[in-house]
Amino acid sequence: MECESYMSAQYHFAVPRQEGTIGYFRSSYQKLSSFVSDLLGASARRMLKALADGETNPAALAALADRNLRATPEQLCDALGACTDLKPVYRRLLKMALEQLQFLGQQIGQLDKEMASLLSQHQDAVERLAEVPGLGVDSAQQIIAEVGPTAATFPSEKCLSSWVGACPGDDESAGINYSHRSPKGNRHMRRLLNQAASAAARTKGSIFEIVYRRSVSRLGHNQAIGAIAHRQCRLIWLILHQGVRYEERMRTDFLQKLSTQLIHKNQVIMVETLGTKNLLKNRRLARAISDAGTGEFVGMLEYKCKWPGRTLVKVARFFPSSKLCCICHQKKVDLKLQDRWTCSSCHTEHQRDENAVVNISLRRGFENLSRGTLGISLWRHGKT
Repeated sequence: MECESYMSAQYHFAVPRQEGTIGYFRSSYQKLSSFVSDLLGASARRMLKALADGETNPAALAALADRNLRATPEQLCDALGACTDLKPVYRRLLKMALEQLQFLGQQIGQLDKEMASLLSQHQDAVERLAEVPGLGVDSAQQIIAEVGPTAATFPSEKCLSSWVGACPGDDESAGINYSHRSPKGNRHMRRLLNQAASAAARTKGSIFEIVYRRSVSRLGHNQAIGAIAHRQCRLIWLILHQGVRYEERMRTDFLQKLSTQLIHKNQVIMVETLGTKNLLKNRRLARAISDAGTGEFVGMLEYKCKWPGRTLVKVARFFPSSKLCCICHQKKVDLKLQDRWTCSSCHTEHQRDENAVVNISLRRGFENLSRGTLGISLWRHGKT
């Protein structure tokens, strides 16, 4: 707890030093901050250190920038053009600020190691918290230092949210809460959760990204981040108090709802076996195919079809559903991953997926009519 508090104090002492360094440059007409987003990043630090050591050639300073920097060498030379007229007093102030920031960075690193050694016996709790989107090992250690490894002090997640100050205020009238302010709570925990909520809102594929998109237009950015921080605070209590792990169920929940909807609305469901192993070799489609979870979805359909007595028909993998014309049954040999193609025999323009649905429902459907199943119900209902 003491290490975490001292590290927080050192961090807030270091931030004004960064602002002071930027102030030195603005007062001396430097424009480096216009082309470098992080003035104390790796590239900018090398240029600042060389400038503080007496370098006056803009081209030599621009050559110290990393290749991944978006700014061109010409832009950096233009931004550093006034370094030839930089007064010695500013060079000394810049050098002192950089040395102080380096010293504070070393102290914060030592405190990180000290806190990690003190929390080594609670490594499992740290790892479970670090699995939450927006949180990492450092933030998980700071949270455990504040609330404890099991959050035993707080009987419920509501008590923890109230203590942190992440819950909405109390301004209720006629059953509606009109409050737009949160209680003060623990300032350090609120700051930590707001940073984690901002990172979680940008995490692709997480439930927090969906919550942010749904609420930002209605609440605004700040209140949407506050709502995510409230969710994360309650989630932290559950993970620590009940000893559970975080599991992202957004895709699973969607597949469960979709499979249940298909089961309730159709007597026969047809699925086509795709060669996803080969499709994963396409770098543009690999991520989308992996996130689709087709194997998991087919497994859900298999066991759910047994409940109400529905029929699941699996189409063979090598059935040319997309290449076969649904009008004249002419097969197109060379068909790439494009949306539309024209049949060379009947000159019918086909949409790839729609043509596959017609072929699967009609051709495979008639094959199953002899078995007493409604093979064309999938096409009649318009379900794929």
